[in-house]
Amino acid sequence: MSNKAGSGFKLDPKNLTSLSINPEPLTSSPVGPIEISIDDVKSLNYNAFAGTNAIPLNDPSKLSSTTIRISVQGHASDRIILDSLVLNLVRSF
Repeated sequence: MSNKAGSGFKLDPKNLTSLSINPEPLTSSPVGPIEISIDDVKSLNYNAFAGTNAIPLNDPSKLSSTTIRISVQGHASDRIILDSLVLNLVRSF
């Protein structure tokens, strides 16, 4: 029997330009391990801290139609509580 647990979800955004994941402060300390896959091609292992985690996108201009898979892997005692996910944030200065 394994003491590992995992779950995840899939998104299909159009014209993706940015992606941020925001775990709540109750996320396992100090980090929660996640894996992000974009178009089932590139996979990024990432340690998500509580608060805003900007996910790097290599060339957003090539992401007109995208599949993003986000999965959480960890021990049964680990937890990641997702507060929000921010797509295509546009900042004006």
